[in-house]
Amino acid sequence: MKKYLKPATLPWFVLVTGGIGIALRFWLLSAGVDTKGLLKTGHPAGILLWVLTAITAGVVIYGCLPLVEANKYGYNFPSTPISAIGEGFLALGILVVGILSLCRSSDTLSIIMAIAGFLSVPMLLLCAFYRWKGVKPLFLFHGFVCIFWVLRLISLYRDWSPDPQLQHYIFALLANIFVMLSYYQRTAFDAGSGNRRVHAITHLEAAFFCCLSIVGSRDWYLYVACVLWSITDLCRLTPMPKRAPHSPKKDEDHEPA
Repeated sequence: MKKYLKPATLPWFVLVTGGIGIALRFWLLSAGVDTKGLLKTGHPAGILLWVLTAITAGVVIYGCLPLVEANKYGYNFPSTPISAIGEGFLALGILVVGILSLCRSSDTLSIIMAIAGFLSVPMLLLCAFYRWKGVKPLFLFHGFVCIFWVLRLISLYRDWSPDPQLQHYIFALLANIFVMLSYYQRTAFDAGSGNRRVHAITHLEAAFFCCLSIVGSRDWYLYVACVLWSITDLCRLTPMPKRAPHSPKKDEDHEPA
């Protein structure tokens, strides 16, 4: 079993379970509502979604346990065009969200969030350029995007809080929380204090929950961009090689005569 739970296989595992989750969400939302206008209680798709969530979380956490040591930026984030493209897609998604946010609402929080989103776009594009070149960016760049996600969570909570059904928003809530935590971990790596294990777990969980949030969300395009970013922005998933045991005989062979 362990050979199938290697860290390098986890992105594919998460994409598969995320795809299953998308199908289950379609099934649940297409089943209709009861006489009170609520999603049907005890629907098989709803139960299976929670089971799938628990399995994914357990496998991801267990699979990331070997990711210890080797927390240097250069080792974990080499020059990778695919990662740069993923960051560019997310910049585009945030730009669209900012524009639509201003179109939908003119309250103070929406305006502040939109401005933070607009300012995040050039920072993400710079980070994409740096990733293309294999250069560590200033920690403030990803840190500012983390602030944008805090504001987005506050803004979204205003819409979710009156909703009596958890299934309507729980996966989107978890998706935004894990994207925020992913950016926090990314900022930590830029500042020289990242943790490979936590970084990988938050990114993989963000990818899974963003897959589930695509269905039934008005910001589905942003969640698609988040999936692309979180999967391509992963740190190196190769565990450190085991150190060879100390061999006294070998040392004796190299001693001067």
